[in-house]
Amino acid sequence: MVIVRRFDNADALAVAGLIERCLREANSYDYPSEVIERMCEHFTEHRIKELATQRQIFVAEESGIIGTVSRDGNKVYTMFVHPRPPVTA
Repeated sequence: MVIVRRFDNADALAVAGLIERCLREANSYDYPSEVIERMCEHFTEHRIKELATQRQIFVAEESGIIGTVSRDGNKVYTMFVHPRPPVTA
C-alpha cells in the first residue's frame, strides 16, 4: 500500500537520492548531461531541507520513498516518481 504524507527532514537524504535517480535514469533522455549534473547538484539533502521551509513537500512511501512532490498553494514546483518502484506481491 502506498502512503502519502508530509515530508520530514529525516526524509531529505532519501528524497535527494530519489531525485538524482530520476534525473539520471529518466530525464537524461530529454536533457543534456550538463543540465542533469546541474540539477543533481541543486537537489542536495541540505537544499531539500531548505526548500521544505518555503513550500509544502510530500512523499509517497511503499517499502521506502518512491515519489515526492512540492507545491506552494496551487503551484506545483517539482514531482519525481521512482523510475522502477519496488514490485510488491
